[in-house]
Amino acid sequence: MKNNMNKSGIEMLNYPIWILRIFFLAILIVSMGFIVTKYLNLRVDISSIESNIILQRIITSNEIMHQDKATFRIAPAVIDVNKINTADKTLQEDINFGKDTRHISAKITSGNKNVNYINKRLFDDLNPQIGTIFGTDIQQAKQTYNTFTFDNEQLKPDKITIHVLQQK
Repeated sequence: MKNNMNKSGIEMLNYPIWILRIFFLAILIVSMGFIVTKYLNLRVDISSIESNIILQRIITSNEIMHQDKATFRIAPAVIDVNKINTADKTLQEDINFGKDTRHISAKITSGNKNVNYINKRLFDDLNPQIGTIFGTDIQQAKQTYNTFTFDNEQLKPDKITIHVLQQK
C-alpha cells in the first residue's frame, strides 16, 4: 500500500509541470504564428522596376524608331527625328501604361535638341521635386543611348536621353 501512495504523490507533482509545459508550448505556437504572418505580409515595392520597364518600352517602340518604307522593317537603335516631334500622342496610345496614366511622364531628348514629352504637365510638376522631401514618392529612370538619327534620308550618329518620372 505504501508503494501506491508514493506513486500517486509523485504523479500529483507532475501535473503543474505539465500545465507549465503546455502554457509555454502555447506561447511558442502563438509567437511562431506572429513571426510567420509578419514576414508573409511584406509589401514589395516595384515602382522603380515599372519606371525602367516604361523606359525600355519607349526606346523599343516603333513610334520613335525608323521604319523602312520599302520593307516596313523597323531598324533598332535608329531614331526617326520626324517621329520624335509627333510622338507625344502616339506613344501614349502605343505603350500601354496601365489603367491610370496620370502618374507617368517622360521626356525624350535627342542629341540635336529635339525634345518631346509624354504628359508634359506632370513632368514639369514632378521634376523640381526630385531630391526634396516631396520627391520621395517619385520613381525615376533615366538612360542615355548611343543611336543613329534618321533625318533627310541620312543616318547620323546621335544620343537619345529618356527620362521617365512616375508618381507612386
